[in-house]
This record gives sequence, C-alpha cells and structure tokens, in this order.
Amino acid sequence: MKLPVVSASDAVKAFRKVGYEFDVQHGSHIILRHADPPHRRLSVPSHKELAKGTLSDVDSRSRAYGGRVHRASLGSLPLRAPRGSMDSNQRLKGVS
Repeated sequence: MKLPVVSASDAVKAFRKVGYEFDVQHGSHIILRHADPPHRRLSVPSHKELAKGTLSDVDSRSRAYGGRVHRASLGSLPLRAPRGSMDSNQRLKGVS
C-alpha cells in the first residue's frame, strides 16, 4: 500500500490511535511518548507535508517499538494531493 501525503498533525493523530501522546516540541520537531512502559519516544518533523521517506522511517521506528501504526492507520488518513500538484485555477480558488 502506498503511503499517503500527510501533514505532521495527521501523522500525530495516527500515532495517538496506537498509544503515543504529545510530550514536548523542540523547534520544528514534535516529540511523542508512548503511554505504556517503557515509554518509547518518537520524533515527528512538524511540516505541512511529510516526505514519504520520512513518514516511512517514523512508521518503521514506531513498529520497532511495538506501536503498530503500520500503513493501515496512515492509509485511513484523508488523502491530499502533493503540494505543487494543483493547477492555477485551484490555487486561485484555494481548493486543495
């Protein structure tokens, strides 16, 4: 399954579904902490659009920690067109 184009806030919502909670934000990175011991942490870059490689890496680290977000949870997020893929009419109307 292909990874969707998601924002950091969408990714955080998916990680919350599997037990991660907001811990702290350092600059442009959101640090999530798992609610159950051993309280593993994940760092999610706070961008409007996460690169697929970055999203895949964060997803694989969560699975290594037992988070099991996996692609199914990320796939349930609303799909958005990649930034820059809109035509000029859509940009003028503010439609994504």
